[in-house]
Amino acid sequence: VIQLGGAYSEVVTTTADDTRVSTGEPCKKVSVTNAYVSSVNALNDGKGFAVNSSITNRTHYYRLNFTYETYPRSVDSDLDNYHKYGKNLSAKVFARSDFVLGNSQACMDAETAEQAALAHNLSKLYFFIRGPNELLQQAHSISVGDRGANTEYVFSTHLDSNKYTEEALSQAFRRGLKSVAIIHEESTNFFFTYTGRAARNNTLAADLDVALYGTYDHPVTDNHTKLEALVNDALDSKADMLVTSCRGEELAVILDELKRVRQTKWANEEDYHVFPVIWSTAAAFG
Repeated sequence: VIQLGGAYSEVVTTTADDTRVSTGEPCKKVSVTNAYVSSVNALNDGKGFAVNSSITNRTHYYRLNFTYETYPRSVDSDLDNYHKYGKNLSAKVFARSDFVLGNSQACMDAETAEQAALAHNLSKLYFFIRGPNELLQQAHSISVGDRGANTEYVFSTHLDSNKYTEEALSQAFRRGLKSVAIIHEESTNFFFTYTGRAARNNTLAADLDVALYGTYDHPVTDNHTKLEALVNDALDSKADMLVTSCRGEELAVILDELKRVRQTKWANEEDYHVFPVIWSTAAAFG
């Protein structure tokens, strides 16, 4: 039996009076992991997956077992609860595991880097499903610093999200577009932050002009003033393409503001700008 393990912070919800309440559920969707484990264990009439040995000339079968522990989620990127509860718990779980199934997108990225570094120092393979290369770099910095070694036990099983915009921007250049407006979340979430930052570099690499580069923190306030202002700045730039690295709720605000401006200017018989192309990280999630 191959032992899989993980330690995850608990999902937190906010009540009407802004009180943080733990749901008790792990930030990783363990139900998906359990489904995969069950599927693997059902192979070969319940014997698990097969490995043929050229040394013994025999077939060996392996089943999987997955267990996890949870701990209170930290309030912010200072990771107080991780250092108070999560680090020792993670070390205990990692020590008894053959492979560590690391954090997902619903967990704190700074915590993922800390766990990855911990696993490396314990010589335990740590797999996480996050795209930003900066997570690997931060884990490397925490675990080996400037000693020049590789974090050979840490792996991301996700595509490099810094490259997400490359193909779209390349296509935009080939189709004659000239300029791009970029709006993205700048926060402790590595995915939205670094996908947005990379979009700027990828725009210049594609020989396109950056007509606007605007960022906002998360969460956006209820009136969405900053985000709506950025949308209007992007329209004023008259860019050929709008690129956004944001969550679904923020994309909804952006699209609503584009619609509001268009309808207002149409009613007043004013000229208005329309982006021929809009690209967003949130598009795939509806």
